[in-house]
Amino acid sequence: LYGPLFVTSPPGEAWEYLLLTLLRCSSWGLETATATLPAWVELYASVQKANCQAGYLPVFRQAVIAYRKASVFPDNFEFWPADEQADFREYRDELRDALRRLVDVHALPSFVSTVCGEIVAAQGSSWTVREEALHALSAVAVAASQGSNTGNLSSEALLILETLNKLAGDSVQALTSHRQLLCTFLVCCSVYVPVLALPHRPDGAAAIEAAIAASQQNQQQQQQQQEQQQQQKQKVQ
Repeated sequence: LYGPLFVTSPPGEAWEYLLLTLLRCSSWGLETATATLPAWVELYASVQKANCQAGYLPVFRQAVIAYRKASVFPDNFEFWPADEQADFREYRDELRDALRRLVDVHALPSFVSTVCGEIVAAQGSSWTVREEALHALSAVAVAASQGSNTGNLSSEALLILETLNKLAGDSVQALTSHRQLLCTFLVCCSVYVPVLALPHRPDGAAAIEAAIAASQQNQQQQQQQQEQQQQQKQKVQ
């Protein structure tokens, strides 16, 4: 898959089976996901040249699901060696770039609908589930925001605004439960500024901005409390 690819038609049964086998190998862990991700980017480039993205849509959809799983923060991530933490973050950056290619105009509606559904359904789940979904959603901001500068919001942009608004209104406490989750939420909101800043923006945009401000204030208060507790401990000692 790393050499030149010449795609002229949708995948045959044997070729599709080979690609799905590659996906199963990719699910073995971060190392295999990192090693095989470039192959899918190369494959998409060839499929795009042949103008047969629609035929490969089911295969690319499975690829996106598999590689997203590898980008979920492990529960013990803070105990990983520094070099392994850096490798994990680098993979997530590479995945963002890959999602911008693999989630094209054909795949965008289904992708946005699926990810927004995951964000809403993650209430009560581990913070890592919602964080990964927000991370994936932020990767397609450019495609989802197409037309926003002219005031023509796509159905995907409207759904994203509705989801962020719901998250900001119903789950502020959950967002501030973990720093990484809060940071990813703020990044996701920031990349959708072209939509949020529209003069005719939905009322929910104001709620999102208010939630961001409240989250930032809450984080500052928590930091101040930690500093005060540390100072008190030092005095006791």
